[in-house]
Amino acid sequence: MKTLILTTLILVSIISYSQNVDYLHVRDSLTNLSCGDMNYDDVVHSRTNLENFDPSCIYLNKSEYYRNLGFSYYLSFAKTIDSNFLEKAIIAYTNAIESDSNSYISMWDLSLCYFFNHEYELGLFMLDRYKIKVPPAYFSPKEYRVYQRYFIKNLRKE
Repeated sequence: MKTLILTTLILVSIISYSQNVDYLHVRDSLTNLSCGDMNYDDVVHSRTNLENFDPSCIYLNKSEYYRNLGFSYYLSFAKTIDSNFLEKAIIAYTNAIESDSNSYISMWDLSLCYFFNHEYELGLFMLDRYKIKVPPAYFSPKEYRVYQRYFIKNLRKE
């Protein structure tokens, strides 16, 4: 009986461990996203793959998954100007920040999504969080002030 229970526990632990994935190991098979010129079909293909992937099996780099998902939604919004994609991008970037509270890239991207969604106060808040979290080597005070002015200017128009 002890042998049966021990064997069952070992099998269950192996099965549950094998379901866990480091997202960075599977990212290239799911996405084709880059900063260069991209075909919209590649964006749709990447977005569909990411939507169909179960994030609950990711045990490492889950914030990267949500950041890639948010980026694919953002690119879809940029192509179609469909605000539903922008809302989904906001949710994905928020999940990325919840998964990794130091994800300053997600904070930057989320602030821009809020800007395009005319949620200037939230965008300004996220921009300030970005300023706190970003490493000094990557922070540009000039660029930060430019975006801060845009947010404040549009906030005053409301």
